[in-house]
Amino acid sequence: MPVKLSFRYPFVKVTSGMATEQAETEAYVPPAPEGMLFNEEDRPRFSMVQADRMLSDPKITIGLAMRDAMLINADIKVEGGHPEIEEFIEDMWSTLWTTSAHLILRTKVHGFRAFEPIYSLAPRGHRWEGKYIITGVKDFHPRHTTPLVHNGRVVGTRVRNVGGHSKGKVDLFGLKSLWTTFAAEYGSFFGTSLLYHAYEPWYEKWMRGGAIEMRRLRMQKDSYRSDYMEYSYGKTIKDISGRVISMKEIGRGITDALRTGATVGIPNNMSGEGPTATRWLEWKPGQQISGSHESRNYPRELDEEQLEGLQVPMEVLEAATSGSGFSGRAVPFNAFLGVLQPELTCYVADIDRQLLRPLAWVNFGMEPVYHVTPVSLIKTIGEQMKNLEQGGDGTVGRTQSDVDLFPRASSLTQFHDDPNIDNRSGAISPQHGCTIGGVYYSENRYIPGTHLRHATAAERDRLAA
Repeated sequence: MPVKLSFRYPFVKVTSGMATEQAETEAYVPPAPEGMLFNEEDRPRFSMVQADRMLSDPKITIGLAMRDAMLINADIKVEGGHPEIEEFIEDMWSTLWTTSAHLILRTKVHGFRAFEPIYSLAPRGHRWEGKYIITGVKDFHPRHTTPLVHNGRVVGTRVRNVGGHSKGKVDLFGLKSLWTTFAAEYGSFFGTSLLYHAYEPWYEKWMRGGAIEMRRLRMQKDSYRSDYMEYSYGKTIKDISGRVISMKEIGRGITDALRTGATVGIPNNMSGEGPTATRWLEWKPGQQISGSHESRNYPRELDEEQLEGLQVPMEVLEAATSGSGFSGRAVPFNAFLGVLQPELTCYVADIDRQLLRPLAWVNFGMEPVYHVTPVSLIKTIGEQMKNLEQGGDGTVGRTQSDVDLFPRASSLTQFHDDPNIDNRSGAISPQHGCTIGGVYYSENRYIPGTHLRHATAAERDRLAA
């Protein structure tokens, strides 16, 4: 029976302590997912070992690659702060995401991941000369990392299995530590592995007696069954040594010889009634075995279930259409981008709180005040895909090779001179690479728009050439 409570309005007294960011339940300990604690039916408990093994399945890796492909060019929007600090935050995000997104996006494999950020002092002539800038991150296997927590927040990482240290471990604090999580619930520091949702079909596919083994056995049976031979029951012949041989033994010898690829000779005694009068061996071609089609499709059905567990619609992977063109797959594709948005939001929040905001404080000597949000994937990637389908200039029927996802160097002059143009546009580096704002980009690398804005006249000429 529910408990009835009555309050006078307002029933909460507003105090100065409510303005703090620390909750009263910081010491709450969230439960571990039940599926990861107990064996389910006949399956072993899901663990890091199982997650690592699942990465050997091509369907798992292509599903993860599909998700990463949508997030690799993600961007952020910084507002409400000092213009120079906003610009610095955007540059550091672009550098970090360009160099290390492929590592950070692996967080979803185990549910959490630890990194050691690498910094350098910007050299003379660099846009941020004399300031510390991010150059990349070093990742570690989750098995060797533990979060260091203070007042309910991650403040560092303990890395084990480190050679050259007496205790074999190193504690990283502050700007030397980045701890990211995926699908963390109830304030957990470890998140949930995305592969957990695809574990059941994966295990059913690869376990002893599973779909792959059944398909292998079915194909072996199909191959070994081959053709068969009928023999005359009760008939015998004598060889040149006088030994009596039954027709059954002769038939078995012929079929065994066919299996090894040997040459086979079949006797056919002629008589006055014709060659069929005394032909006692009849050859029958092999027939298709019923059920083989279902056994071959069994692994494919499990592959689809694995992709569903990875939250990748089959319509997106196979580019299937229910109508015509983009309109046929717009709904599942937009749903797919909507599923990826929370993942990007978690990464942006972790990186901003642990790296970008403290780094801006160190470089500018004051607490940075700004608001950062990830740009909507549906708005950016969805519009790009729609333009590719309809033609970037409104012409229907243009192929992907006819449309550039990013503007080429011919539009860089206008981009640099017009401050009203969206500074999140980018370009592709030319042949033999180029240097923009002190950062080198190899051939055919994506150059973020925030870096293009600092290109000198000579660098713009190099791109245009």
